[in-house]
Amino acid sequence: MATFKTQIENLTKLDTTGDENKITQWLVDGVREVVNRISNISPGEIVKFTKSSSSPNNDELVVTGKLLSVMRNHFKTLGRINQLRKATLIDPNNRADALDKTSLYYRSEYNPGYYIMNGKINVVPIPDSNNYIELAQIAYDSDVTYASESISDFPYEYEHLIVQYAAIKVLFRHLTTVEETMGTMTLPDIPTAPVNLDNLTDINHLTIPEFTAPQMSYLDWTDTNNWISTEEDSEMLASRMSEIDGKLKEYGTLLETEKTKFEEANTKFQAELQIAIENTRSENEKDTRALQIFSQEVIRYQQEVTKEIQRYQYEVITKATKKYEWVANRYSGLVKDYTDAFALMGNIQKQSQPKGDK
Repeated sequence: MATFKTQIENLTKLDTTGDENKITQWLVDGVREVVNRISNISPGEIVKFTKSSSSPNNDELVVTGKLLSVMRNHFKTLGRINQLRKATLIDPNNRADALDKTSLYYRSEYNPGYYIMNGKINVVPIPDSNNYIELAQIAYDSDVTYASESISDFPYEYEHLIVQYAAIKVLFRHLTTVEETMGTMTLPDIPTAPVNLDNLTDINHLTIPEFTAPQMSYLDWTDTNNWISTEEDSEMLASRMSEIDGKLKEYGTLLETEKTKFEEANTKFQAELQIAIENTRSENEKDTRALQIFSQEVIRYQQEVTKEIQRYQYEVITKATKKYEWVANRYSGLVKDYTDAFALMGNIQKQSQPKGDK
Protein backbone atom coordinates (compact mmCIF):
# COMPACT_ATOMS: atom_id res chain seq x y z
CA MET A 1 0.00 0.00 0.00
CA ALA A 2 1.36 3.41 -0.96
CA THR A 3 1.67 6.17 1.63
CA PHE A 4 -0.87 8.98 1.59
CA LYS A 5 1.82 11.37 0.34
CA THR A 6 2.43 9.12 -2.67
CA GLN A 7 -1.30 8.75 -3.31
CA ILE A 8 -1.72 12.54 -3.21
CA GLU A 9 1.15 13.02 -5.65
CA ASN A 10 -0.42 10.47 -7.97
CA LEU A 11 -3.69 12.43 -7.91
CA THR A 12 -2.20 15.90 -8.27
CA LYS A 13 0.80 15.05 -10.48
CA LEU A 14 2.77 17.48 -8.29
CA ASP A 15 5.91 17.08 -6.22
CA THR A 16 4.95 17.66 -2.58
CA THR A 17 8.47 17.59 -1.16
CA GLY A 18 8.60 20.17 1.63
CA ASP A 19 4.83 20.06 2.20
CA GLU A 20 4.84 17.00 4.46
CA ASN A 21 3.70 18.89 7.59
CA LYS A 22 0.94 20.63 5.65
CA ILE A 23 -0.23 17.32 4.17
CA THR A 24 -0.35 15.77 7.64
CA GLN A 25 -2.58 18.59 8.88
CA TRP A 26 -4.80 18.38 5.81
CA LEU A 27 -5.22 14.64 6.34
CA VAL A 28 -6.22 15.22 9.97
CA ASP A 29 -8.67 17.93 8.88
CA GLY A 30 -9.94 15.66 6.12
CA VAL A 31 -10.78 12.87 8.55
CA ARG A 32 -12.98 15.20 10.60
CA GLU A 33 -14.55 16.73 7.49
CA VAL A 34 -15.40 13.40 5.85
CA VAL A 35 -16.66 11.73 9.05
CA ASN A 36 -18.95 14.67 9.84
CA ARG A 37 -20.31 14.90 6.31
CA ILE A 38 -21.02 11.21 5.98
CA SER A 39 -22.59 11.14 9.46
CA ASN A 40 -24.96 13.96 8.48
CA ILE A 41 -25.83 12.46 5.10
CA SER A 42 -26.10 8.81 6.16
CA PRO A 43 -26.65 8.46 9.93
CA GLY A 44 -26.65 4.69 9.54
CA GLU A 45 -22.96 4.87 8.60
CA ILE A 46 -21.98 6.41 11.95
CA VAL A 47 -21.23 3.00 13.45
CA LYS A 48 -18.38 2.62 10.96
CA PHE A 49 -16.58 5.56 12.55
CA THR A 50 -17.26 4.56 16.15
CA LYS A 51 -14.73 3.67 18.82
CA SER A 52 -15.61 2.04 22.15
CA SER A 53 -13.70 2.48 25.38
CA SER A 54 -14.30 1.68 29.05
CA SER A 55 -13.11 2.87 32.42
CA PRO A 56 -13.81 2.05 36.10
CA ASN A 57 -13.38 5.72 36.99
CA ASN A 58 -15.10 9.00 36.36
CA ASP A 59 -13.22 11.89 34.79
CA GLU A 60 -11.06 9.61 32.63
CA LEU A 61 -12.83 9.05 29.32
CA VAL A 62 -12.33 12.07 27.05
CA VAL A 63 -15.08 13.19 24.68
CA THR A 64 -13.51 13.47 21.21
CA GLY A 65 -16.56 13.29 18.97
CA LYS A 66 -20.31 12.81 18.83
CA LEU A 67 -21.49 10.43 21.56
CA LEU A 68 -23.41 7.37 20.44
CA SER A 69 -23.93 5.80 23.83
CA VAL A 70 -22.87 5.98 27.46
CA MET A 71 -23.47 2.80 29.45
CA ARG A 72 -22.85 1.79 33.06
CA ASN A 73 -22.35 -1.86 33.91
CA HIS A 74 -24.69 -3.08 36.64
CA PHE A 75 -23.00 -5.84 38.63
CA LYS A 76 -24.35 -7.65 41.69
CA THR A 77 -23.00 -10.93 43.06
CA LEU A 78 -26.39 -11.88 44.45
CA GLY A 79 -28.50 -12.96 41.53
CA ARG A 80 -25.50 -12.82 39.17
CA ILE A 81 -26.58 -9.47 37.71
CA ASN A 82 -24.04 -8.22 35.16
CA GLN A 83 -25.77 -6.01 32.65
CA LEU A 84 -24.92 -2.82 30.75
CA ARG A 85 -27.52 -0.14 31.38
CA LYS A 86 -27.99 3.00 29.33
CA ALA A 87 -27.01 6.23 31.05
CA THR A 88 -28.90 9.36 30.04
CA LEU A 89 -27.59 12.91 30.06
CA ILE A 90 -28.15 14.98 33.21
CA ASP A 91 -27.40 18.58 34.09
CA PRO A 92 -23.93 18.80 35.72
CA ASN A 93 -25.50 21.12 38.31
CA ASN A 94 -27.58 18.15 39.51
CA ARG A 95 -24.65 15.74 39.86
CA ALA A 96 -24.70 15.81 43.67
CA ASP A 97 -28.49 15.40 43.83
CA ALA A 98 -28.20 12.42 41.47
CA LEU A 99 -26.37 10.58 44.29
CA ASP A 100 -28.94 11.52 46.94
CA LYS A 101 -31.65 8.85 47.33
CA THR A 102 -34.04 11.43 48.78
CA SER A 103 -33.71 13.74 45.76
CA LEU A 104 -36.01 13.84 42.76
CA TYR A 105 -32.84 13.83 40.65
CA TYR A 106 -31.55 10.56 42.16
CA ARG A 107 -30.17 8.03 39.69
CA SER A 108 -29.93 4.33 40.63
CA GLU A 109 -27.97 1.42 39.15
CA TYR A 110 -31.07 0.69 37.08
CA ASN A 111 -31.36 4.24 35.75
CA PRO A 112 -27.85 5.69 35.61
CA GLY A 113 -27.05 9.14 34.32
CA TYR A 114 -23.99 10.87 32.94
CA TYR A 115 -22.69 14.40 32.60
CA ILE A 116 -19.70 15.99 30.94
CA MET A 117 -17.20 18.07 32.89
CA ASN A 118 -14.01 19.48 31.39
CA GLY A 119 -14.57 17.39 28.29
CA LYS A 120 -14.69 14.11 30.22
CA ILE A 121 -17.43 11.59 30.99
CA ASN A 122 -18.76 11.18 34.52
CA VAL A 123 -21.42 8.65 35.49
CA VAL A 124 -23.77 8.35 38.46
CA PRO A 125 -23.91 6.17 40.45
CA ILE A 126 -20.12 6.42 40.78
CA PRO A 127 -18.48 3.59 38.79
CA ASP A 128 -15.87 1.08 39.96
CA SER A 129 -14.03 -1.95 38.58
CA ASN A 130 -17.23 -3.99 38.45
CA ASN A 131 -19.64 -1.18 37.63
CA TYR A 132 -17.55 0.36 34.88
CA ILE A 133 -18.36 2.93 32.18
CA GLU A 134 -18.73 1.82 28.55
CA LEU A 135 -18.47 4.70 26.05
CA ALA A 136 -19.11 4.65 22.29
CA GLN A 137 -18.36 7.79 20.28
CA ILE A 138 -17.32 8.93 16.82
CA ALA A 139 -13.55 8.75 16.53
CA TYR A 140 -11.30 11.09 14.57
CA ASP A 141 -7.84 9.73 13.96
CA SER A 142 -5.47 12.61 14.75
CA ASP A 143 -2.37 10.44 14.45
CA VAL A 144 -2.57 10.02 10.67
CA THR A 145 0.44 11.51 8.85
CA TYR A 146 1.68 11.94 5.30
CA ALA A 147 3.65 8.69 5.76
CA SER A 148 0.61 6.68 6.91
CA GLU A 149 -0.96 4.02 4.72
CA SER A 150 -4.25 3.67 6.58
CA ILE A 151 -6.46 5.47 9.10
CA SER A 152 -7.42 4.09 12.51
CA ASP A 153 -11.11 3.54 13.23
CA PHE A 154 -11.97 4.49 9.68
CA PRO A 155 -13.51 2.26 6.99
CA TYR A 156 -11.29 1.55 3.98
CA GLU A 157 -14.17 2.24 1.59
CA TYR A 158 -14.00 5.96 2.44
CA GLU A 159 -10.22 6.43 2.70
CA HIS A 160 -9.99 7.72 -0.87
CA LEU A 161 -12.08 10.74 0.18
CA ILE A 162 -9.43 11.72 2.74
CA VAL A 163 -6.76 11.53 0.05
CA GLN A 164 -8.92 13.61 -2.29
CA TYR A 165 -9.49 16.22 0.43
CA ALA A 166 -5.76 16.60 1.06
CA ALA A 167 -5.00 16.57 -2.69
CA ILE A 168 -7.49 19.43 -3.20
CA LYS A 169 -5.67 21.42 -0.51
CA VAL A 170 -2.31 20.73 -2.19
CA LEU A 171 -3.62 21.92 -5.56
CA PHE A 172 -5.20 25.02 -4.05
CA ARG A 173 -1.92 25.92 -2.37
CA HIS A 174 -0.17 25.68 -5.73
CA LEU A 175 -2.83 27.92 -7.26
CA THR A 176 -2.36 30.58 -4.61
CA THR A 177 1.42 30.59 -5.05
CA VAL A 178 1.30 31.27 -8.81
CA GLU A 179 1.68 35.02 -8.26
CA GLU A 180 4.37 34.44 -5.65
CA THR A 181 6.44 32.17 -7.90
CA MET A 182 6.32 34.75 -10.68
CA GLY A 183 8.61 36.99 -8.66
CA THR A 184 9.60 40.35 -10.11
CA MET A 185 11.65 41.56 -13.04
CA THR A 186 15.33 42.37 -12.52
CA LEU A 187 15.85 45.66 -14.31
CA PRO A 188 19.24 47.32 -14.91
CA ASP A 189 20.22 50.66 -13.40
CA ILE A 190 19.46 53.79 -15.41
CA PRO A 191 22.59 55.34 -16.95
CA THR A 192 23.83 58.61 -15.49
CA ALA A 193 24.04 61.58 -17.85
CA PRO A 194 27.50 63.15 -18.20
CA VAL A 195 28.24 66.27 -16.15
CA ASN A 196 30.65 69.18 -16.48
CA LEU A 197 29.71 69.74 -20.10
CA ASP A 198 30.43 73.14 -21.57
CA ASN A 199 26.97 73.34 -23.05
CA LEU A 200 24.67 71.64 -20.52
CA THR A 201 21.54 73.24 -21.89
CA ASP A 202 21.73 70.87 -24.85
CA ILE A 203 20.70 67.82 -22.68
CA ASN A 204 19.09 69.40 -19.61
CA HIS A 205 15.66 69.02 -21.18
CA LEU A 206 16.19 65.31 -21.89
CA THR A 207 14.84 62.65 -19.52
CA ILE A 208 16.02 59.08 -19.85
CA PRO A 209 12.96 56.82 -20.34
CA GLU A 210 12.52 54.47 -17.37
CA PHE A 211 10.53 51.28 -17.64
CA THR A 212 7.94 50.75 -14.90
CA ALA A 213 6.30 47.35 -14.68
CA PRO A 214 2.48 47.38 -14.35
CA GLN A 215 0.75 46.18 -11.21
CA MET A 216 -1.12 42.90 -11.36
CA SER A 217 -4.79 43.05 -10.37
CA TYR A 218 -5.53 41.64 -6.93
CA LEU A 219 -6.07 37.88 -7.02
CA ASP A 220 -8.82 37.15 -4.48
CA TRP A 221 -7.97 33.61 -3.36
CA THR A 222 -9.99 33.96 -0.13
CA ASP A 223 -13.16 34.50 -2.14
CA THR A 224 -12.31 31.58 -4.41
CA ASN A 225 -11.74 29.29 -1.41
CA ASN A 226 -15.11 30.39 0.04
CA TRP A 227 -16.98 29.09 -3.01
CA ILE A 228 -15.25 25.73 -2.53
CA SER A 229 -15.16 25.14 1.21
CA THR A 230 -18.30 26.99 2.34
CA GLU A 231 -20.72 27.50 -0.52
CA GLU A 232 -19.69 24.47 -2.60
CA ASP A 233 -20.96 26.26 -5.70
CA SER A 234 -19.17 24.77 -8.70
CA GLU A 235 -20.46 27.44 -11.11
CA MET A 236 -19.24 30.33 -8.96
CA LEU A 237 -15.94 28.51 -8.41
CA ALA A 238 -15.47 28.17 -12.17
CA SER A 239 -16.33 31.86 -12.57
CA ARG A 240 -13.80 32.96 -9.94
CA MET A 241 -11.04 30.79 -11.36
CA SER A 242 -11.76 32.06 -14.86
CA GLU A 243 -11.55 35.61 -13.51
CA ILE A 244 -8.13 34.93 -11.97
CA ASP A 245 -6.94 33.33 -15.20
CA GLY A 246 -8.11 36.48 -17.02
CA LYS A 247 -6.16 38.69 -14.63
CA LEU A 248 -2.96 36.75 -15.34
CA LYS A 249 -3.46 37.19 -19.07
CA GLU A 250 -4.42 40.83 -18.59
CA TYR A 251 -1.12 41.41 -16.81
CA GLY A 252 0.74 40.00 -19.81
CA THR A 253 -1.12 42.44 -22.08
CA LEU A 254 -0.36 45.40 -19.79
CA LEU A 255 3.29 44.42 -19.72
CA GLU A 256 3.41 44.40 -23.52
CA THR A 257 1.73 47.82 -23.59
CA GLU A 258 4.29 49.30 -21.19
CA LYS A 259 7.09 47.73 -23.23
CA THR A 260 5.81 49.45 -26.39
CA LYS A 261 5.58 52.81 -24.59
CA PHE A 262 9.13 52.37 -23.29
CA GLU A 263 10.49 51.56 -26.75
CA GLU A 264 8.70 54.56 -28.30
CA ALA A 265 10.03 56.88 -25.59
CA ASN A 266 13.54 55.56 -26.16
CA THR A 267 13.31 56.15 -29.91
CA LYS A 268 12.32 59.77 -29.26
CA PHE A 269 15.04 60.18 -26.64
CA GLN A 270 17.76 58.85 -28.96
CA ALA A 271 16.65 61.20 -31.73
CA GLU A 272 16.87 64.21 -29.42
CA LEU A 273 20.19 63.02 -28.01
CA GLN A 274 21.62 62.70 -31.50
CA ILE A 275 20.67 66.32 -32.15
CA ALA A 276 22.53 67.34 -29.00
CA ILE A 277 25.56 65.35 -30.14
CA GLU A 278 25.53 67.06 -33.54
CA ASN A 279 25.24 70.47 -31.87
CA THR A 280 28.36 69.88 -29.78
CA ARG A 281 30.35 68.12 -32.49
CA SER A 282 31.75 71.36 -33.93
CA GLU A 283 32.16 73.08 -30.56
CA ASN A 284 33.67 70.59 -28.13
CA GLU A 285 35.08 67.20 -29.11
CA LYS A 286 35.30 66.15 -25.47
CA ASP A 287 31.62 66.82 -24.87
CA THR A 288 30.74 65.08 -28.11
CA ARG A 289 32.62 61.96 -27.03
CA ALA A 290 30.96 62.02 -23.59
CA LEU A 291 27.51 62.25 -25.16
CA GLN A 292 28.28 59.44 -27.60
CA ILE A 293 29.32 57.17 -24.71
CA PHE A 294 26.15 58.19 -22.85
CA SER A 295 24.08 57.36 -25.93
CA GLN A 296 25.62 53.89 -26.09
CA GLU A 297 24.89 53.35 -22.39
CA VAL A 298 21.25 54.33 -22.91
CA ILE A 299 20.98 51.97 -25.90
CA ARG A 300 22.50 49.17 -23.82
CA TYR A 301 20.05 49.99 -20.99
CA GLN A 302 17.11 49.78 -23.40
CA GLN A 303 18.36 46.46 -24.80
CA GLU A 304 18.79 44.97 -21.32
CA VAL A 305 15.32 46.15 -20.27
CA THR A 306 13.75 44.75 -23.44
CA LYS A 307 15.58 41.46 -22.93
CA GLU A 308 14.37 41.24 -19.32
CA ILE A 309 10.78 42.03 -20.35
CA GLN A 310 10.87 39.32 -22.99
CA ARG A 311 12.34 36.85 -20.52
CA TYR A 312 9.63 37.68 -18.01
CA GLN A 313 6.90 37.48 -20.65
CA TYR A 314 7.83 34.08 -22.00
CA GLU A 315 9.68 32.35 -19.17
CA VAL A 316 7.58 33.64 -16.29
CA ILE A 317 4.13 34.89 -17.31
CA THR A 318 3.52 32.35 -20.07
CA LYS A 319 4.75 29.46 -17.91
CA ALA A 320 2.84 30.72 -14.87
CA THR A 321 -0.37 31.06 -16.89
CA LYS A 322 0.00 27.58 -18.37
CA LYS A 323 0.79 26.14 -14.94
CA TYR A 324 -2.20 27.91 -13.44
CA GLU A 325 -4.52 26.59 -16.15
CA TRP A 326 -3.17 23.06 -15.76
CA VAL A 327 -3.41 23.08 -11.95
CA ALA A 328 -6.83 24.74 -12.12
CA ASN A 329 -8.16 21.98 -14.38
CA ARG A 330 -6.81 19.30 -12.04
CA TYR A 331 -8.23 21.18 -9.10
CA SER A 332 -11.72 21.65 -10.57
CA GLY A 333 -11.87 18.01 -11.61
CA LEU A 334 -10.88 16.77 -8.17
CA VAL A 335 -13.30 19.11 -6.39
CA LYS A 336 -16.09 17.78 -8.62
CA ASP A 337 -15.20 14.15 -7.87
CA TYR A 338 -15.08 14.90 -4.14
CA THR A 339 -18.41 16.76 -3.96
CA ASP A 340 -20.11 14.31 -6.31
CA ALA A 341 -19.24 11.45 -3.96
CA PHE A 342 -21.24 13.08 -1.15
CA ALA A 343 -24.06 14.03 -3.49
CA LEU A 344 -24.33 10.39 -4.54
CA MET A 345 -24.48 9.30 -0.89
CA GLY A 346 -27.32 11.75 -0.33
CA ASN A 347 -29.26 10.41 -3.30
CA ILE A 348 -28.81 6.83 -2.16
CA GLN A 349 -29.93 7.78 1.34
CA LYS A 350 -33.12 9.44 0.01
CA GLN A 351 -33.95 6.46 -2.21
CA SER A 352 -33.49 4.04 0.69
CA GLN A 353 -36.02 5.86 2.89
CA PRO A 354 -39.64 4.69 2.98
CA LYS A 355 -41.94 7.20 1.25
CA GLY A 356 -43.63 8.07 4.52
CA ASP A 357 -40.29 9.10 6.08
CA LYS A 358 -39.34 11.65 3.43
